[in-house]
Formats: sequence, structure tokens, C-alpha cells
Amino acid sequence: MVGPRPPLPREVAQYDEWAMQRLAVKPGLTGPWQVGGRSDVDFDDMVRLDL
Repeated sequence: MVGPRPPLPREVAQYDEWAMQRLAVKPGLTGPWQVGGRSDVDFDDMVRLDL
């Protein structure tokens, strides 16, 4: 299944309003940011890829 990895509660606690939109995307086992550069992608780009 491809979709954003479900975040941990401590991660969600740090989300701003824009990043909270990520929670509306159906989760999966992997997502675009994991296969497209995981360690080279910053948080904003991760959210952009997941949305």
C-alpha cells in the first residue's frame, strides 16, 4: 500500500495547520517521500509529496 506512514502522536503535536492536512491522506505502508529520497527530503517537502 502506498500512502504516508501514519505519524506518531508526538510528531502530530508538532504539526502546524498546513502539515495537519497530511492526516487527511489515507495512510499506507510507504509513501512517495520514503521511496523518493527519504533521508534527503526535509519536512516541508515530505508533506508536499504526501499531499
